[in-house]
Amino acid sequence: MNSLPSVLLKYLKALLKPLAFIILYLSIYFAAQIAVTGVYSIAIIAYLVITGQSLDWHATYDIILVNTTTAVLISILLTLPIYFIIPKIRKQNVFEVLRFRKTGISNLGLSLILGASLNVFISYALVYLESIAPLENISKEYEQIMERVMDGNSIIVFITVGVMAPIIEEIIFRGLVLNELKKALPIYPAITLQALIFGIYHLNLIQGLYAALLGIVLGIVTEKTRSIWAPILIHISFNSLSTLINKVPINIPEGHLLSNQYFLFLSSIVFAALSFVLILQLSKRRSNIISE
Repeated sequence: MNSLPSVLLKYLKALLKPLAFIILYLSIYFAAQIAVTGVYSIAIIAYLVITGQSLDWHATYDIILVNTTTAVLISILLTLPIYFIIPKIRKQNVFEVLRFRKTGISNLGLSLILGASLNVFISYALVYLESIAPLENISKEYEQIMERVMDGNSIIVFITVGVMAPIIEEIIFRGLVLNELKKALPIYPAITLQALIFGIYHLNLIQGLYAALLGIVLGIVTEKTRSIWAPILIHISFNSLSTLINKVPINIPEGHLLSNQYFLFLSSIVFAALSFVLILQLSKRRSNIISE
């Protein structure tokens, strides 16, 4: 029987090459965001200087935050083609690696329900976490930054945060990253590790916590449906709901949500669990039909 250290060493050696490619995949998108945001920030400062406006650093930083989604959208459009080119360079079938395969219409509809339900569940869970020190101060700082980011142009914010960010993140994490990890690890350790990487990549404790949880769900759905379309729709539904709530004015009587918070929280758990189980069951049935 192999000892635990020898087994771990075996997996670590097997992970060296996949991790090198994973770092490459993450670096491309990360570097693009930094570069585009840097150029965008310089352009904003230059515009303020040329037009003779006062260069107040606090106000300038606020302007940059509000325009962050535009910079992110540009970086997504610049890097997305690269992720289709890399598998071709490695002589891989890009559609097999990224899993652009058909899945049932029912799965796609359930994916939208699952994403929205997870959003509600995590939102209420975060409300509880915010009351626990020291997460409360971290959460407030994060919320203040995100509020300014979300105050940008409504259309650009929705396209970037609600649609394009989920698409490129699923291609990277549930497509390329998970594909690399599966070469060295059993499927569930691979899913867990890609979820942890997904959480760490967000570089924020609060966002990282729920991103890791979401990453596990998305990884399982990807494997069970054998398609990236379901996790893309889950992610789009999750992000879009937050964007719409932030952008669309809704008149809700004061205290209404508070008085119904337990019902909403429990309902989100029920809908999330049911839609998740149904996706797994339908995917299993579809797989059995195809294999017959």
